Amino acid sequence: MISLIIDTSTDCALIALAKEDVVIGIKNIFTPKQLSKMLLQEVNTLLEECQASLQEITYFAVGVGPGSYTGTRVGSVVAQTLSFALNKPLLTFSSIKAFLPEEKDNWGWVMPAKSGNYYFLKKTDKHFYHKLLKREELISQLTEIETVICPDFESLAVPLNPHCNKQNPILNPQLLAKILHKKFLEGQFSLEAKAELIYLH
Repeated sequence: MISLIIDTSTDCALIALAKEDVVIGIKNIFTPKQLSKMLLQEVNTLLEECQASLQEITYFAVGVGPGSYTGTRVGSVVAQTLSFALNKPLLTFSSIKAFLPEEKDNWGWVMPAKSGNYYFLKKTDKHFYHKLLKREELISQLTEIETVICPDFESLAVPLNPHCNKQNPILNPQLLAKILHKKFLEGQFSLEAKAELIYLH
């Protein structure tokens, strides 16, 4: 079982190839302005390097944001097109899950939105809780969080527990592959090549 994972919601686009739940190849693109021209080419290059082909892909997975309008759409269009053309399942995921910590249990991810609200994600038992929160709601959620992950603490403008750990996002494609493999085995995918995107509004 081989999966092709694509996420273009941030300035560091991710392309990964996984066998079962183990990443066997990865590429990052750090030139967002050239993304639409480079993405499919880099996908083909990664497949060649891993001695795989598009026909061998079991399912495609794509990050749906939150992210910029243009960037998020580029990856989505490529993944949806490949899924539709090859008649393979399409699995979608919150792009935040590409940056999750592997070992910490009590953590919360925060990303300020342009509207003044906040995208928030945390793990509860075996599931993920993610929602767009108002400032007061976020403060309540962060009360007992031990580790706060945020790409831009300066723009957070929310009081944090003085004893909490602050952490910048670190790309974790291996954990992402495990999460996606589990979702696929549970049947959480689309056979219609559809993806509902989340923009940083």
